[in-house]
Amino acid sequence: MMTQLYEDLIILKNRLSQTNLQFNAIASVEAIAKFEKDNQVVLPADYKFFIQHIGNGGDGPPEYGIMPLGTNESWWFEIQRNAWLNFQSIRQPFPFSEQWIWEGDELENVELQNKIFDGNIYLGTDGCGMDWTLVITGEEHGFVWQITEVGITPCKPRMTFLQWFNKWLEHDKSSPVPFWWSD
Repeated sequence: MMTQLYEDLIILKNRLSQTNLQFNAIASVEAIAKFEKDNQVVLPADYKFFIQHIGNGGDGPPEYGIMPLGTNESWWFEIQRNAWLNFQSIRQPFPFSEQWIWEGDELENVELQNKIFDGNIYLGTDGCGMDWTLVITGEEHGFVWQITEVGITPCKPRMTFLQWFNKWLEHDKSSPVPFWWSD
């Protein structure tokens, strides 16, 4: 019996075969299992399917492409949180359920600001301090969020990895509205 996720993946593979998008080699089941075991996390099923059957990173959203599993190249992450670099914080519960803009807050909450790296993995960057993450713990498990130097926000409406990727594929690149991830 074919699952809906597998059917969605077949449809996506067919769509991608009509494009010039390039992807990295796929991730092995063993490599994914090792990442999950080493970090004591469970990756969202649609993301795992993507990196196992499409590619472990490559073209797509964000602007500079999807980074391979375990990548931590964001300049902002490196400056803000060394724990993120050694993956200590990804097993912590993701503490957010709604957008939070800390720039301009009268009370600076550095402790909460440091938790933006908890429970998520880095997907890539649009540049200019706009980074994308996939939540892998807590109530937001499976949803894509954007982190900037001024705040953190989920896609609106909330989107899983494959929903986020498909919405990017469907976006009219000539549209003057650059915010394809938000309705």
